[in-house]
Parts: sequence; structure tokens; C-alpha cells
Amino acid sequence: MKALKKSVSEEIRRRDEAIESMNDELRTEYEEINKEYLELVKDSVRGYHRLGMRVGKVHTNHKHYGEGAIEKIAAAMVLDSSVVYKAKRFSEQFTKKELESILKRGDESGNQLCWGHVIPLLAIVEVDQRDRLIDQ
Repeated sequence: MKALKKSVSEEIRRRDEAIESMNDELRTEYEEINKEYLELVKDSVRGYHRLGMRVGKVHTNHKHYGEGAIEKIAAAMVLDSSVVYKAKRFSEQFTKKELESILKRGDESGNQLCWGHVIPLLAIVEVDQRDRLIDQ
């Protein structure tokens, strides 16, 4: 957890330094580009959540879909099965409403949560602790 905090604070420091070094014209372009990028990031996180929900359905109905169904799906998608299982865990740990709340907090703070940030959060079971990290 300490490493995650350090990593996030380092990212924020580098971002702030880069923005401060921009002239007005570049900062205006950056703000427009960043709006587009943040929408892309949010869509990606939502996509992993939807993937996890679908995989959860397959996992729950494994008798219907057959042995090794999730691994077969991952292989067909040319994904490591760990990614698929992480997406499943993500959808189990965060409801759609919680996901949207987190994404909204990212909009408000300017520190949007991306899939790379989600992965370490999956190891944290305690909701309060997870929320504190998200808010940083």
C-alpha cells in the first residue's frame, strides 16, 4: 500500500510540474486533449467492469458453458486469463453505482482512475481503506 501511495503521489507531482511548465497556448490545448483522454480512460475502466460482469456470468454457469470456459474465452481474445479474472473480481468488488461514483470523483479531483490503478485496489478488501486510496 505504501508503494501505491508513493507511485500515485509521484504521478501527481510529475503531472503538476508538466502543467506548470506550459505556456498559456499549450495549456489550453492540453486541457482539450486531456478531456478527450479522460473520457477514453473512463470508457476503458467501464469496459473492464462490463467484461468482468460477463465473465462472472460464465463462471457462475460453468456447467452450462463447459470446463475451462473462462480460459477458452481469454485465449480466444488473446488475453492472459489473469486479466479476465481481474476484471471479474473488479465487477464483484465494485457495483456499477460505486464505479460511477469513483469515476465522478476522478472528474472532480482531476486524477482519473485508470485500469492500472484498479488492479492494486483489487487486493484491498476493506472498503474504507480502498476509498482512502482512491481519494488520494
